[in-house]
Amino acid sequence: MAGWLNQVLATPLHGQGVTPVRFALRDVDRHDTIRELSYTLAVDQMDLDQLMRCVQDEFGPQAGIAASTWNGFLNGFIDLVVRVDGQYWMVDWKSNWLAPRAGDYTRTAMAEAMRDHAYYLQLSLYLLALHRMLRLRLPDYDYDTHMGGAHYLFLRGMDGREGDTGVYSVCPPRQMIEQLDEIAGCPASNRLNA
Repeated sequence: MAGWLNQVLATPLHGQGVTPVRFALRDVDRHDTIRELSYTLAVDQMDLDQLMRCVQDEFGPQAGIAASTWNGFLNGFIDLVVRVDGQYWMVDWKSNWLAPRAGDYTRTAMAEAMRDHAYYLQLSLYLLALHRMLRLRLPDYDYDTHMGGAHYLFLRGMDGREGDTGVYSVCPPRQMIEQLDEIAGCPASNRLNA
């Protein structure tokens, strides 16, 4: 177990932002992390059909989530936020079984899982929450400068080596996050609990 965990922590992660940065989780100082960042969004202020269209415009067709199942408030937790060289990433752990061999956890296989399990919607909401937190906390915040993006770590496919095996990284463009920010309603009615 310890050997596998060391492999996960040693796997190189490549940033997808404007200025990509390469790092491994084992090298990130504890002071440069936030674990289980919670957030709350007022769902009744959102046009959920418009939100889904925004996500689909960026990532293609998604597993459907009926708008009628959303009401009141949406509470969520981002597994991990890391800061490296002034850029921020959200990290999410996934234990999905996609294939028998780690090498089969290709970008294509992971993208299919991202679509099938509505993970693109999840990462869009997570990055919106992170965007709002950074805008509140960093006086000079600029999405293109400070946002590294998202790393979805498919743990069964991570082997500690260079490459995309088991690591799905993406950084949506600024326009998409700003559109989600507008769709999500007044930030004052939404809350970050970091």
